[in-house]
Amino acid sequence: MSRPASVPDLTGKRPPHARSAVSNGTRLPGGVSASSAEGRRFVDIMGDLTAQMGGALGPAEQLQVRTIAGLMLHVEQLQGAMLRGEAVDSEQITRASNSAARMLSALRRKVPAKPKLTGRAALDAHMAAKREAAA
Repeated sequence: MSRPASVPDLTGKRPPHARSAVSNGTRLPGGVSASSAEGRRFVDIMGDLTAQMGGALGPAEQLQVRTIAGLMLHVEQLQGAMLRGEAVDSEQITRASNSAARMLSALRRKVPAKPKLTGRAALDAHMAAKREAAA
Protein backbone atom coordinates (compact mmCIF):
# COMPACT_ATOMS: atom_id res chain seq x y z
CA MET A 1 0.00 0.00 0.00
CA SER A 2 1.48 3.36 -0.95
CA ARG A 3 1.29 6.34 1.31
CA PRO A 4 -0.38 9.60 0.27
CA ALA A 5 1.91 12.30 -1.10
CA SER A 6 1.10 14.63 1.83
CA VAL A 7 2.46 12.22 4.47
CA PRO A 8 6.23 12.47 4.89
CA ASP A 9 8.40 9.37 5.16
CA LEU A 10 9.38 9.21 8.84
CA THR A 11 10.93 5.74 8.77
CA GLY A 12 14.45 6.70 7.69
CA LYS A 13 17.06 9.33 8.35
CA ARG A 14 16.41 12.63 6.62
CA PRO A 15 19.12 15.03 5.49
CA PRO A 16 19.74 18.03 7.79
CA HIS A 17 18.19 20.49 5.32
CA ALA A 18 14.91 18.54 5.52
CA ARG A 19 14.78 18.63 9.33
CA SER A 20 13.67 21.40 11.65
CA ALA A 21 16.16 23.70 13.36
CA VAL A 22 15.11 22.21 16.73
CA SER A 23 15.86 18.67 15.46
CA ASN A 24 19.23 19.80 14.12
CA GLY A 25 20.08 21.44 17.44
CA THR A 26 20.51 24.91 15.99
CA ARG A 27 17.39 26.32 17.69
CA LEU A 28 15.71 25.60 20.98
CA PRO A 29 11.98 24.91 21.23
CA GLY A 30 9.83 28.03 21.06
CA GLY A 31 12.38 29.86 18.93
CA VAL A 32 14.57 30.67 21.94
CA SER A 33 18.15 31.46 21.00
CA ALA A 34 20.73 29.08 22.43
CA SER A 35 23.03 32.09 22.92
CA SER A 36 20.70 33.80 25.43
CA ALA A 37 21.34 33.29 29.15
CA GLU A 38 18.25 31.09 29.47
CA GLY A 39 19.14 29.19 26.31
CA ARG A 40 22.68 28.48 27.52
CA ARG A 41 21.41 27.29 30.90
CA PHE A 42 18.79 25.09 29.22
CA VAL A 43 21.47 23.49 27.02
CA ASP A 44 23.73 23.00 30.07
CA ILE A 45 20.95 21.21 31.97
CA MET A 46 20.14 19.04 28.94
CA GLY A 47 23.81 18.11 28.60
CA ASP A 48 24.11 17.23 32.28
CA LEU A 49 20.97 15.09 32.18
CA THR A 50 22.06 13.35 28.98
CA ALA A 51 25.46 12.59 30.50
CA GLN A 52 23.76 11.19 33.61
CA MET A 53 21.79 8.85 31.37
CA GLY A 54 24.94 7.54 29.73
CA GLY A 55 25.04 9.62 26.56
CA ALA A 56 23.30 8.64 23.33
CA LEU A 57 19.54 8.73 23.87
CA GLY A 58 16.72 7.94 21.49
CA PRO A 59 14.27 10.59 20.29
CA ALA A 60 11.70 9.81 23.02
CA GLU A 61 14.31 10.08 25.76
CA GLN A 62 15.66 13.31 24.23
CA LEU A 63 12.16 14.78 24.39
CA GLN A 64 11.91 13.75 28.05
CA VAL A 65 15.28 15.36 28.77
CA ARG A 66 14.15 18.61 27.09
CA THR A 67 10.96 18.61 29.15
CA ILE A 68 12.81 17.96 32.40
CA ALA A 69 15.39 20.64 31.56
CA GLY A 70 12.58 23.13 30.91
CA LEU A 71 10.97 22.34 34.26
CA MET A 72 14.29 22.62 36.08
CA LEU A 73 15.02 25.96 34.42
CA HIS A 74 11.55 27.18 35.40
CA VAL A 75 12.18 26.18 39.03
CA GLU A 76 15.53 28.00 38.98
CA GLN A 77 13.87 31.13 37.61
CA LEU A 78 11.18 31.01 40.29
CA GLN A 79 13.81 30.52 42.99
CA GLY A 80 15.73 33.51 41.65
CA ALA A 81 12.60 35.64 41.76
CA MET A 82 12.00 34.53 45.35
CA LEU A 83 15.56 35.43 46.34
CA ARG A 84 15.11 38.89 44.80
CA GLY A 85 12.13 39.38 47.10
CA GLU A 86 9.50 39.10 44.38
CA ALA A 87 6.16 37.49 45.16
CA VAL A 88 6.28 33.87 44.00
CA ASP A 89 3.56 31.25 44.29
CA SER A 90 5.14 28.47 46.36
CA GLU A 91 2.63 26.01 44.93
CA GLN A 92 3.99 26.73 41.44
CA ILE A 93 7.56 25.96 42.55
CA THR A 94 6.41 22.80 44.31
CA ARG A 95 4.46 21.53 41.31
CA ALA A 96 7.30 22.21 38.85
CA SER A 97 9.87 20.62 41.20
CA ASN A 98 7.72 17.55 41.77
CA SER A 99 7.01 17.17 38.05
CA ALA A 100 10.72 17.37 37.20
CA ALA A 101 11.59 14.86 39.93
CA ARG A 102 8.91 12.38 38.79
CA MET A 103 9.93 12.67 35.15
CA LEU A 104 13.61 12.27 36.00
CA SER A 105 12.86 9.21 38.11
CA ALA A 106 10.85 7.67 35.25
CA LEU A 107 13.64 8.42 32.79
CA ARG A 108 16.24 6.85 35.07
CA ARG A 109 14.14 3.69 35.33
CA LYS A 110 13.81 3.60 31.54
CA VAL A 111 17.46 4.40 30.74
CA PRO A 112 19.74 3.24 33.53
CA ALA A 113 22.96 5.23 33.64
CA LYS A 114 26.12 3.43 32.64
CA PRO A 115 28.33 2.74 35.65
CA LYS A 116 31.27 5.11 36.03
CA LEU A 117 34.65 3.48 35.71
CA THR A 118 37.22 4.14 38.40
CA GLY A 119 40.80 3.17 39.04
CA ARG A 120 42.40 0.65 36.70
CA ALA A 121 39.19 0.11 34.69
CA ALA A 122 38.98 3.83 33.90
CA LEU A 123 42.63 3.92 32.82
CA ASP A 124 42.20 0.83 30.62
CA ALA A 125 39.10 2.33 28.97
CA HIS A 126 40.89 5.64 28.38
CA MET A 127 43.92 3.95 26.82
CA ALA A 128 41.71 1.74 24.63
CA ALA A 129 39.87 4.84 23.37
CA LYS A 130 43.21 6.55 22.61
CA ARG A 131 44.44 3.49 20.66
CA GLU A 132 41.16 3.32 18.74
CA ALA A 133 41.32 7.03 17.88
CA ALA A 134 44.92 6.67 16.67
CA ALA A 135 44.06 3.70 14.43
